[in-house]
Amino acid sequence: MPFDSGVTGLFYRSDVLQEAGYTADDLADITWDRLIEIGTDVKEKTGKVLLPFDPNDAGIIRIMMQSAGSWYFNADGSVNIADNAVFKEALSTYQDLVASGITKPVAGWTEYTGSFTSGDTVATPTGVWMVGTIKANADQSGMWGIAPLPKLDGVEGATHASNLGGSSWYVLSSAPNKEEAIDFLATVWGSNADFYQDILVGQGAVGSLLAAREGSAYTESDEFFGGAPVWQNFSDWLGQIPAVNYGIFTNEADAAVIAQLPALTSGGNVDEIAAAIDAQVRQQVQ
Repeated sequence: MPFDSGVTGLFYRSDVLQEAGYTADDLADITWDRLIEIGTDVKEKTGKVLLPFDPNDAGIIRIMMQSAGSWYFNADGSVNIADNAVFKEALSTYQDLVASGITKPVAGWTEYTGSFTSGDTVATPTGVWMVGTIKANADQSGMWGIAPLPKLDGVEGATHASNLGGSSWYVLSSAPNKEEAIDFLATVWGSNADFYQDILVGQGAVGSLLAAREGSAYTESDEFFGGAPVWQNFSDWLGQIPAVNYGIFTNEADAAVIAQLPALTSGGNVDEIAAAIDAQVRQQVQ
């Protein structure tokens, strides 16, 4: 039973970007290459680094891939890495982001979130579930904006919509109260639109129940994010996410990507890096 979504957006400190001369419209329909240009300009004018990057996390590469309707695997589950043009463009874009000087390395979740909630970095592309972490800093109300995800440059079918995370519920076949559990999930998580309105307002969780997207909570503006209709925007982007087959070996593929990130950030050849990732994944999924 799908539960909450990891629909993505670009969270950014609107006050800092405004200081550098940028408005929300300047981020509404951009590519990653354009984000590099903006980040470079912001750094020159304000001294602020745009993005935190964890060298042990491949999440941004997954975001880029899915935004163009591609994944580590084909629809039939076969490996789709070495000859995957979208994957290689994502690797190249990651490499460009790091080389541009608009990123700052961080280690782990606490350092990552602390970097942009403290103002050390001023933006991050991530899932909607980050709303709660950012809004926990009440003194920053009105200083944040959320833009659509940048899209891959020059890639056919590239979009501004992607996913990172989200969750689902499962009932074990051996559960002692299996039928009751199934009924509970079907009744509450599977059909109760009001429940999803409540968790949206209370916890910032964008539910996967499509019927809930028509509720009033989704249309309200949020002064913390400059009066933008945050939930309506995320809901719209949710409906635009290209579908991909995650399969059962995404974690293995992620591990192979992470193993090559040092080579990627040091300027290694993208084709060779993709081939090395492909070889490791094929060995692990035999």
